[in-house]
Amino acid sequence: MKTAFVLGFSGSFGFAMTQALLAKGYKVTALIRNSKQRDLYQHTHLSFVEGDLLDKTCLKSNCQAHDIIVYGVNVPYADWQTKAIQYLSATLKACEGSKARFVFPANIYPYNPIQHSQINEQTPQQSLHFLADVRIEMESQIKQASKNGLNVLIMRAGNYIGAQAPSSWLRFLVKQSKQQITISATGNPDSPTSYAFLPDLAKDTADVLETNLNDFEEFCFAGHHLSFNDMKQNIEQHTPLSVKMAKFPWGIIKIMSLFIRKMKYLDVTRYLFNTDMRINDNKLSKQLGRPCTKTVFTQVLVESQLISYEK
Repeated sequence: MKTAFVLGFSGSFGFAMTQALLAKGYKVTALIRNSKQRDLYQHTHLSFVEGDLLDKTCLKSNCQAHDIIVYGVNVPYADWQTKAIQYLSATLKACEGSKARFVFPANIYPYNPIQHSQINEQTPQQSLHFLADVRIEMESQIKQASKNGLNVLIMRAGNYIGAQAPSSWLRFLVKQSKQQITISATGNPDSPTSYAFLPDLAKDTADVLETNLNDFEEFCFAGHHLSFNDMKQNIEQHTPLSVKMAKFPWGIIKIMSLFIRKMKYLDVTRYLFNTDMRINDNKLSKQLGRPCTKTVFTQVLVESQLISYEK
């Protein structure tokens, strides 16, 4: 039985990958901070180890003992510059000499949508803000670790959406009151944005792990690419719900950011909702030998607990 070690089990990608790998027959060990996190999910082949991302002994022993290492760690924006790189560096250090495959979820922050309307695995990276700086540095460290002998799989996707994605943008933008849905557009309502439904992304990641991979592999996952008006049309066409469009209160957010630190990070990535940057997943589809998984969008919204209706 193949084994996997999941860091960031309680987070979006880590949790989704735990479920996907268990479904594929893996024996999964999840790193948790406290015993309460054991209640998040139970499975015969899921075990837990309590520890810290800076516990060298814990990390080393588990990174050396498993076939797959899933790095699902994501710290709050406010801690990115201090903890994101620190945690990753500690994990990569623990992986030295390991024969495992290191799985890392990348995002689209490192790209300039003005210069590249479509991104793939060869698109040059360019930082537009400090969050992108952090992600570029993280990917740089992973690539260096690969050169030093670590097997790597990078899976790049857009905004996460799913029941286990509490910080998803859509969780703040899509609200329901009885049969009425209100969508607060954060930018041009006709400008498409990429969304990755976590169960779909995790399934394709687990599937591609069973293919013949190079020592270093990077794949892009397109997911859903639609605008707020596309969402409105999709919901009204496939459900009995009606949709009202509203504008996201950026003015209030700017004022709040003067007093609440985390609010300023919302404005940093605002540009992504006003520019059309499509993700090309042809390479992933070819590797899988099939189209990438893409759950119907209204079902995505239902399973993500963003909308509900009687069928």
